[in-house]
Order: sequence, then structure tokens, then C-alpha cells
Amino acid sequence: MVGYTGLGQRNESLALDVLEAQRKLVRPLVAQFDGREVKTIGDAFLIQFPNALDAVNCAYEIQKSAKEFNNRVTQEKEINLRIGIHLGDVIESEGDISGDAVNVASRVGPLAETGGVCLTRQVYDQVRNKFELPLTSLGAKTLKNVATPIELYKVALPWQEERISLPAQPGDWNGAEAEFKKALELNPGYAQAHQYYADFVKSFGRFDEALEEMRKALVLDPLSYSINTGIGHVLYLSRQYDLAIDQYRKVVESDPSFIPARLWFGRPYLQKGMFEEAIEQVEEAVKLSHETTVSLATLAQAFAAAGRIADAKKMLDKLLTRGTEQYVPSYWIALVYTSMGNKDDAMKYLERAFIERSSWLVWANVEPRFDSLRSDARFASLLARIGFKPAENVN
Repeated sequence: MVGYTGLGQRNESLALDVLEAQRKLVRPLVAQFDGREVKTIGDAFLIQFPNALDAVNCAYEIQKSAKEFNNRVTQEKEINLRIGIHLGDVIESEGDISGDAVNVASRVGPLAETGGVCLTRQVYDQVRNKFELPLTSLGAKTLKNVATPIELYKVALPWQEERISLPAQPGDWNGAEAEFKKALELNPGYAQAHQYYADFVKSFGRFDEALEEMRKALVLDPLSYSINTGIGHVLYLSRQYDLAIDQYRKVVESDPSFIPARLWFGRPYLQKGMFEEAIEQVEEAVKLSHETTVSLATLAQAFAAAGRIADAKKMLDKLLTRGTEQYVPSYWIALVYTSMGNKDDAMKYLERAFIERSSWLVWANVEPRFDSLRSDARFASLLARIGFKPAENVN
């Protein structure tokens, strides 16, 4: 727990209260994912899980719950955690565990960001095609008392990604592209670099380039569900809905529980007016993701597009209520209002998203769900302030 030692020196009573709150927060979630609390060591937990995916999912839920808890308390009462995860053999004795795997796990945790999750290559190899959030390489790290450097990854948590600011000036996009190209030049064999560059160019409507980069990524990592799902995203944004449906279907058939594919699968169905199919896919994503904000907002859009306005409003009310307790990106509220035909409220929330410096806004330039706003001068003004020119391949 970050800052616990210092808090204990300043206010021992408060530190004990925070420690108790931490344990009340963590323990139910450990049980939910079949974890075994081996022991506590001061303010730290040593937990064993039956598999890597349960461990990563539990870590995500712990950090999500801690963030929600921190939104309700003063700064001095916050629970700020670092979580490290490793996969390996352990020696069990009298209820305790030991061995190299335990040593590595204990060294990984401190390398996580405050409020973050850090995991080793061994864990990454087990979960990379099954976990819904991006996993970003931190490179090989030398750990204390570990002979060989180990490649580490961090979980790109949604609320951390939201801190990514939009460029202060339009010219910054040119600098960003130069950095992408430099990265690809330095390591052309890094599949995720091609994937991330594809994300960049497709936000400008450069879909042919995006597909080319995604295909390079696929050659390097053909089994990646994330990359295969990303190809579907390019096809969706470029209005090739039938091809997008085929692509998403392949991923879902390979792994019915891969949440991003389920979630995005509904969107090309929506654009084709195939509302039952869209709602079926998104409802499954809502269930699998335990009602994430993005999944609920996407379901609200599907209901609105299908003419189920009462159901859409119910979802919207749920999101707005959630927004009083935790951060809900205004971008997604804007998409719901757009689907309901309420342009004024949609623009109000898009402006809020701009003030938030929401990273989601990079898709406003090409997202088909915003096509009804493209003739609105307010929307054109927003895109110009972000630094976009109207995308050439968007109708």
C-alpha cells in the first residue's frame, strides 16, 4: 500500500483505520476469484490463485474498487495500491508458500504504478488473448536477487488511459506520428507498435494504411485476439460492416468470452439495422464485463437505435447515477444521446469530454455513430479544436 509507512509515522490511528479498510476491500474480491490469502505482511497481501487469468481479473477489480473508494474519501484516507503478479511453481509448507516464484512476485509489485497492476511475461503469455484490457510492455527489468532479467507488462487501466491528453495544438499530431514511425524503425518486429500506429492513422480516416499496419501486426502475432479484433474495428470505422461482422465473428467463435470482440461486434450490426443481433452481442458483453461503463453505454445505444427508448433511458439513468460516484467518460454519454436523437445534449457532453481531455475523442472524427452530427457546425468546430480535418473516407 503506497504511503502506508509514512502515514503510520504521522498518524498511527488513522493508518490502522486505512489498513482495516484495505483488508475489507481486498478480501471479498480475492474470494470472488477463488484466490487464497496465504498471509498478510504488514500492509501487503500474499495471495495464490488457481490460474493467471483469475489473478489478473482480481487485480483489476481490486484497483477498480480502490479507485471508487478513493472517490468517496479524503486524500489521507485513500487506499493506493500496487499489485504485482507472477506465475510459477511454489513450495507449500504448513499453509505458507515459498520459492523463486514468490520472490519474483514480491519484486514485481513495487514496479507497478500507484493504483496499477504489473505482471511478468509468464503471466502475459497466459492471459494476453483472454483479458479485455491492453497489456503494455515495460521491457526487460533486472529484479533484486533474480539472476535473469524478466520482461514486465502493465495493465492499461481505463481510468489511467483517460489521463492521456489531447494535443494542445493541431501540430502535435505530426510529432506523435513521427514518434510512432521512429518506434517502428527501431523495432519493426513489435506487433503492438504496428497495432498502435494503426489506431493513430485510422483516427484520421486513413483506413488503408491502418489495415496495412494491422496485417503486419497479425503476421507477427497471428493468435492475438486483440489484433484480430482491431482489424474488425478498422473495417467498422471504414463502413465495411459486412466484413467487420465476419471478422468479429471469427474472434468470438475462437473465444466466446473475449469481451472486446463481443462488445464491438454489436456496432456493425447496429449500422446495418440488425438490432436483435446487436443487442444479443452487447448484452453478452455487459454480462461478461460485469457492467462496465462502456458496455452499458453501448447497450443504451443499441436500445435507442432499436426504438426501445424506455430501455435506453434506463441505461442512461444508470450511467448518470454512476457518474455521481465515479468517473464516467462524457464521450460515452454523448454517444447515447446521439443515438437517442438528442443533438443538443450530445454536443453538451462532447464539449465536456473536450474539457476532460478525453482520449476517447480521437474517434469522434471517424465513429459512424456520430454521422448524424457531421453537418452540425458545433461538431465541426469541436473537431477543428482537436486538430482534425474532416476525414476523407467518412461519409
